[in-house]
Amino acid sequence: MLARLVLCSLLVLALGAARAEAQTFTVSNSSDADPGSLRALVAGAGDGDTVLIPASITSPIVLTSGAVVIKKSITITGAGASLSVVDGNNADRVFDVSDDGVTHPAVTIADLTITHGKTTTLPGGGGVVLRDSDTLHLTRVLVTANSTIGGDAGGGVSDRDGTLTIDHSTISGNTSGSDGGGVATITLQVASAPLATISDSTVSGNTTPFGRSGGGIANTGTMTIERSTISGNTAGRGGGGVVSQNTLGPGALTLVDSTVTGNHAPTGGFEGGGVYINAGSAGGVLLLNDTVVGNTGAPDTMMHPGSSGGIANRSEGTMIFNTIVAGNSGKVGSDNCDQFVPLIGDHNLEDADTCHFQAPGNLVNTDPLLTALGDNGGPTLTLQPIPNSPAIGAADAARCPATDQRGVPYFAPNPCDIGAVDTARPGPPAIAGPPPLAEAAISRLGMRPSKFAAAGRGGSIARKHRRRTGTAVSYTQLVAGKTGFVVRAPRRGVRSQAGKCVRRTRHHRHGRRCTLFVKVGGFSRGSSAGANRFHFTGRVRRHKLRPGRYRLDATATAAAKRRTVRHGFRIVP
Repeated sequence: MLARLVLCSLLVLALGAARAEAQTFTVSNSSDADPGSLRALVAGAGDGDTVLIPASITSPIVLTSGAVVIKKSITITGAGASLSVVDGNNADRVFDVSDDGVTHPAVTIADLTITHGKTTTLPGGGGVVLRDSDTLHLTRVLVTANSTIGGDAGGGVSDRDGTLTIDHSTISGNTSGSDGGGVATITLQVASAPLATISDSTVSGNTTPFGRSGGGIANTGTMTIERSTISGNTAGRGGGGVVSQNTLGPGALTLVDSTVTGNHAPTGGFEGGGVYINAGSAGGVLLLNDTVVGNTGAPDTMMHPGSSGGIANRSEGTMIFNTIVAGNSGKVGSDNCDQFVPLIGDHNLEDADTCHFQAPGNLVNTDPLLTALGDNGGPTLTLQPIPNSPAIGAADAARCPATDQRGVPYFAPNPCDIGAVDTARPGPPAIAGPPPLAEAAISRLGMRPSKFAAAGRGGSIARKHRRRTGTAVSYTQLVAGKTGFVVRAPRRGVRSQAGKCVRRTRHHRHGRRCTLFVKVGGFSRGSSAGANRFHFTGRVRRHKLRPGRYRLDATATAAAKRRTVRHGFRIVP
């Protein structure tokens, strides 16, 4: 009897151990909710499991029944940002990291694109929302063309009192109806302010158009940004690149080895085009070895006195060391920095004297002599000092970080360079960046209407969108570059012995009939990262297409791995 009880106990323990083993579930189709779909596998996965999207799955996976809700500690892995695309269909956010109120999941999402998510409800997060006390790690992902227009913060990603980590990723072309066009950390409970870390990533081309702050990033919790580039973002109010403020939470920010460039808080904006700090006296804000260059604030007008183009600081105790602040434009006399609260720091370099750097190690009225934004090695684009730059070797050696923005190690005791890039040591081999930048693919193509009359004259692309003829073409390109469009017409073909659909010729007279699409013309246009739109006239090679069925193929011509997306249309008389 005792032996039987022991045997039963061992069997129960073995079964429990078997159930505890992590499993990998592979997505088998690109439908929204069928068995084997992404949604179905995520819903059925348990803690520790992995849901894998293989390269064989046709992208995008278009969600038609709302966000994919994640309530377990799982990993979702794609085959690469240009190969695995999850599309929210502009109807709901893409991923919702939630919980059951008792357990708090730790989720990892890797190697895929999150696009066309949209929400107008709390708690924001057009692409991804992370809720109270939950944890999310985004790695090697592209978050693009998501929005919260008419809704809450975080056009791309919203962290609501959770713990967020983003690395080796690109957050681009997202729009928020509130703060944080790309990323927002929002505090709803004083006792559980959000934590966020962004590293080795690019945050670019995001917007907050409706008078809100943080075109690229908005932070009210505790955030660390390191070895990252924040560029080309636009805020309707302040902090075109990044804003950190103490709304309920501390608004603490550490910005290290990072480049903030080409961001805007234009006419109608109120605070800094690059960085806006309003974290109070205990916020804990540090800028170390950064490059804040070429940002734009609001100029003086009769309606508003204007604002700084570089850094706007309203927090006592903000510290800045080994940082370049130059080439920014905004309010006259405050182009680089405003004069509300002094910045505390040393060994900084400014090309004017608006930041009021007083310590002896600072360099003022000094041109940093930098290259244009480009690939100088490492995962992100950077601005690098040229050989005779005064920034070289002029930093405080005691404060130099372990590496520069490119990941190149720093070796004491020699001083590093002022700014995010240290030229004293050779950089790593030049690479095109994280997977989203290396593979400039297209994730979606749409035509509305898909049945239209061709224009009687002109080229393929209309200069004015409001036309009675033609159609609006919309698509999402993962990074900026040229896009090729080919118009194809169906022709009757036959199946060859190899199974391919070929034209009927004297060599291929017999075989099963099939439809072959033949090129009738094409054109190209420059495309930005994120959502693109133009008006197609129904003409190619300056000839009007005849009535009938056609197909439009779109390809990112500079892609490392080209992928063509297609859409059918009909020309009517």
